Amino acid sequence: MLSAGCLSREDSRSASDTLEARVAGVFSANATQADVAELAARVRERGGEMAVMESFPLQFSTRGLGEADCADVRAFAALRPYVASVGACVRVVASDRSDDSVASR
Repeated sequence: MLSAGCLSREDSRSASDTLEARVAGVFSANATQADVAELAARVRERGGEMAVMESFPLQFSTRGLGEADCADVRAFAALRPYVASVGACVRVVASDRSDDSVASR
């Protein structure tokens, strides 16, 4: 129970902060561009974005997903032969993305 005048952690978030869940994983060494595109399409269908890190093998991470959507993407990825491993969904507080863009100098 909170005393009057105290803010809980949730109350202290700004109005532009939202809860989201993220998941990351590693593609298998033989994953094709079509495989990467299939997973990216699933993430977009669920309202998120996927970043692919240029490493060997390729790695991916998502953002902008709700918890249920993250769980769906994770289950989808785990069943794909072109995904070597996928981690657990992690809850994060994401600030308004309008601040994410950086002006070029």
